[in-house]
Parts: sequence; structure tokens; C-alpha cells
Amino acid sequence: MLLIINSLSYSAVAFDSGEYGYLLAKDFSLRELEYVRGEKYYTLFK
Repeated sequence: MLLIINSLSYSAVAFDSGEYGYLLAKDFSLRELEYVRGEKYYTLFK
């Protein structure tokens, strides 16, 4: 289970590539969900 607190994921997110990052919900909804790895931001839904 992924818990989002204060618009950030509570724990790291692991992908099949072996990389880790976290999720950022700018407006507390899936509409603005981003994956953050290091200093790069990736929009998940457009």
C-alpha cells in the first residue's frame, strides 16, 4: 500500500528498472501526480 502524506509518498517507489524515487501529488489528486527521482520530475498523467 502506498500512503501519501503532505502530498509526498510515505516510502520510496521502486520501479522494474531498479531505480527508486517518490511520488508527489501537487493538488492531492492523481491529476497532478509526478514521480521524482533525484532532481528530475516526471509527470505521470497528462
